[in-house]
Amino acid sequence: MSKIKVGIEAKSLSDAPAGIGRYVTELCRNLTDDPDLFLVLYSPSAFNPEVVDKLDKVRFVAGSVKNPVGKQLWMEFVLPFLLKRDEIDIFWAPAHRMPYFVSSKIPKILTVHDLCWKIVPETMKKTTRLLDSYKMPNALSKADIITAPSKSTAENIAQTFGISKNEIDIIPPASNLHNVETDDTIIPEYGLERKKYIVFVGTLEPRKNLKRLLKAYSLLDNSVKNNYKLVIAGADGWGGVKVADMVSQLDLTEYVIITGQLGDEMLAGIYANSYFLALPSLYEGFGIPIVEAMSFGIPVLTSEVSSMPEVAGDSALFVDPFDEYSIYNGILELIDNKVLYEKLAAGAAETASVFSWQKSSDKLAHLIKTKINK
Repeated sequence: MSKIKVGIEAKSLSDAPAGIGRYVTELCRNLTDDPDLFLVLYSPSAFNPEVVDKLDKVRFVAGSVKNPVGKQLWMEFVLPFLLKRDEIDIFWAPAHRMPYFVSSKIPKILTVHDLCWKIVPETMKKTTRLLDSYKMPNALSKADIITAPSKSTAENIAQTFGISKNEIDIIPPASNLHNVETDDTIIPEYGLERKKYIVFVGTLEPRKNLKRLLKAYSLLDNSVKNNYKLVIAGADGWGGVKVADMVSQLDLTEYVIITGQLGDEMLAGIYANSYFLALPSLYEGFGIPIVEAMSFGIPVLTSEVSSMPEVAGDSALFVDPFDEYSIYNGILELIDNKVLYEKLAAGAAETASVFSWQKSSDKLAHLIKTKINK
């Protein structure tokens, strides 16, 4: 029997792996071990060399488009042609959108990671918000299989589009970061001490609520801030989130360290030596940093909304992300209440172990084979 040829929209793999890009990379890496599947990845521009190194059993098909409008046009008009030319058996669109002209003869899987455009539209770029709100309904109507990373996101989809929750399969992300060789040199490099700092990890954009996190942190006594610095690790985003300016305005330069985006070894080092993760996002479709931190046995301070309670389980202290004083009280509680801290830390790694790239890829492979063999 010939292998099932799976076409995958992989525009996210042109950039440094983060968010959706990491999700696609890790699921593809595991799917390549399935003897019944052959993956063909499509992108309007060249693939990131890091990704190419990780995925050595797939076929890459890349265009040479550089500008955003050109990439959108490539996705709409060139990709459907390529899928037909390459005789793809099933198509996976892992990033909310589905090209309008994909052949009706090709079964389609759509992954919707979140409904930011609907729930927190003020935190999105205007163009991205408009595209998602316009294209998502069409993508869902074309999809034969719909997946989401969390029950919370599945419920959002069901409520917004009148789709039964039973028709949405949950395929969550996971984390392999705890298996990476940890680079602990980052600790002295930034003048940090083990277990003497709080860490935030994520793209620096409005949805991550950094303004309130920094304001809450600024309310701590200087002696506390001196003992528990705040490390902000993540790529620059958009929306005027100028963290360095906020830090300066709040007179926190002495206490806040901004690292920028870190490679896996250094990110593992930052997590492993931290006291806890602070991720009081306004909304998350899943929240990969929560699982990453917990996999190192690190407790989490996160928001009581959307998917975050579902992901963090019993290993987090939950706060109101819209109230800086709730965030402040949460930070203080995790610092002062050692009994609570130890309780949350004790189960963190076990909570994280529920999420597995292997289990998620097995589920996706099962959906693919079931659809093709019907």
